[in-house]
Amino acid sequence: MAEVLGHLADAEIALAFRIRKIAAEPREVLVAWDQDRWADNGGYRRTPPREALATFAALRRSNLAYVGRLSTTQKAQHGRHPEYGRLTIPQLLAHWADHDLNHLEQIRAAHRRLAGRRRLRP
Repeated sequence: MAEVLGHLADAEIALAFRIRKIAAEPREVLVAWDQDRWADNGGYRRTPPREALATFAALRRSNLAYVGRLSTTQKAQHGRHPEYGRLTIPQLLAHWADHDLNHLEQIRAAHRRLAGRRRLRP
């Protein structure tokens, strides 16, 4: 679970950077990030889950406020991703939501596994 929370926090940073890049520098190249290397070198397994969750929550609040301040014109802009091509802010926001739902299900599954182990203990 700590790895998922660490990944969510870093994904929040990467996605937020892309949104800011599009809003401030439309039509420019958006950098890719290697999530596996970030996980390996970012110490996800050594980060306490509460700390990762607090980081994610703070970043999410800030990013939602930022997106809320964007103008209609900024929201209509796009950037160019090396793998995915043209990306707009609405596309990034939709990806953000799908990404969260996927990882929330991973966390729920981990909780179910842990709850099952606890019931099996005498």
